[in-house]
Amino acid sequence: MKRVMCVGLAAAMLSGCERPNAGAGPPPAAANTSGSGAGQVAAAKRAMRVVVTIAPLKGLVAELAPAGTEITMLMQPGRSEHGYEFTPADIQTISQADAVVYVGLGLEPTVAAFVEKRVSATREAMSLGRILKLEEGAKPHEHKPDEPGHSHGGNELGHDGHHHGPIDVHVWLDPVLMKEAVPGLNEMLMTAMKRCGATSAEIEAQKGKGAALVEKLAALDGEIKEALKPFAGRSIVTHHAAFGRLAERYGLKVAEVLRPIETSEPTPAQMAAVAEAIRKEGIKTIFIEPQFDATAAKRVAELAGVQVMTLDPLGRGDYFALLRENVDALVKGFAASGNSR
Repeated sequence: MKRVMCVGLAAAMLSGCERPNAGAGPPPAAANTSGSGAGQVAAAKRAMRVVVTIAPLKGLVAELAPAGTEITMLMQPGRSEHGYEFTPADIQTISQADAVVYVGLGLEPTVAAFVEKRVSATREAMSLGRILKLEEGAKPHEHKPDEPGHSHGGNELGHDGHHHGPIDVHVWLDPVLMKEAVPGLNEMLMTAMKRCGATSAEIEAQKGKGAALVEKLAALDGEIKEALKPFAGRSIVTHHAAFGRLAERYGLKVAEVLRPIETSEPTPAQMAAVAEAIRKEGIKTIFIEPQFDATAAKRVAELAGVQVMTLDPLGRGDYFALLRENVDALVKGFAASGNSR
């Protein structure tokens, strides 16, 4: 209910805040949130304004966007991607953007509701979930609440009790998925560039930037495979269920998570489950995250006699540094475990 009220309040406050579509005539009859270019409007050349919701998206867009692009990140470093309430000021920023990039899959319902309902002939919007075709027709993974190693998945309530289903929203932590997302993302940016007055030569150059990012992500994937190859089949314990996609991609297992519900403190039963997973799997490291209080994790680590290290699902805006730092932490954590499973 709180989120519904927030969306309604933001929409009401912004009834007159849309950037005017000067000289464009009547607004289009249908939404254009797919990056298809429908309803394109001619414009004098100016800097493109792109809004992203989280830091990893800023890193990816920065790799693609032409020089001079203004990239605004709504969720600042240090905040969890779960439970964040986008404000009317955030929505106003979106209303003034040429392009909006968000995760989707229920992670940012206020943003999704706004761009879907408040369409504009001068704004493109795209979610990773839509680009990757995960938002429609996706077959959800199903498992029982007490299934070993999956206690975090049995509860389908995410941030603030919002129901986003069992699909793992942390798609950005899989560089292979991000490589697949680049063409759709770049197509949307090129549509926005045309609206901002980009020349044919600039659009052609932009295609090359997309191809270069695909190659760079492929190289990162190969780098991570080599780094984690010696640890295939090994288990980890994480703070919340953010690293399942990365683990699955590179042959690791998430034995347990400390916070099955991201915005709630772990219960004694969950802490006991983590301790049991540590004992059973011979794990020597609990991975905490900078966005969450680490008191409970450190208590479990002390009782279990294991170390605490950090994995960061968001970073500060450099996508490649984010993935490399997390992989480096995993390698160091496994090294502390010796030959344990």
